[in-house]
Amino acid sequence: MGDGEPELSEKEEPEKKKRKTGKGNGRKIASSFTAVVNSLVSDVLLPPISLLPFMSHRNLPEKFWVLRKGPHGDEGYNTLNQAAEDGAVTMAYGVFLDKIFTFLSLGIVLYAIAQIYGVLSKDSIIKNTVKCPLNDASIALAG
Repeated sequence: MGDGEPELSEKEEPEKKKRKTGKGNGRKIASSFTAVVNSLVSDVLLPPISLLPFMSHRNLPEKFWVLRKGPHGDEGYNTLNQAAEDGAVTMAYGVFLDKIFTFLSLGIVLYAIAQIYGVLSKDSIIKNTVKCPLNDASIALAG
């Protein structure tokens, strides 16, 4: 073929296209699933957390510390955007915590889905494997 790839036989060509289509569909599903989990975290889980006494009355992503005030920062800042427009140096810890909650929630939801699938289908998605010392292949353990 000229670009370093070996030529594929007639049987291998459709399989390669099928794998590419499967990867594309998997990415679309993963993107949609991530959007759903992000909404779960941002719209359902974080608002009650923001009501805790030490979190005051703003949404979690709007939590920040002012490290250095801007030229008009004597009266304080109500939002992160207001501080940024004034040129203040801020630490947006709320955005970081929001991303941590989203990451942990995504992991918990995916683990729960895998466990539910394992119970319903009697075949676990999460398989214990070991590496073969002879050819580095992964071998599923019986169990």
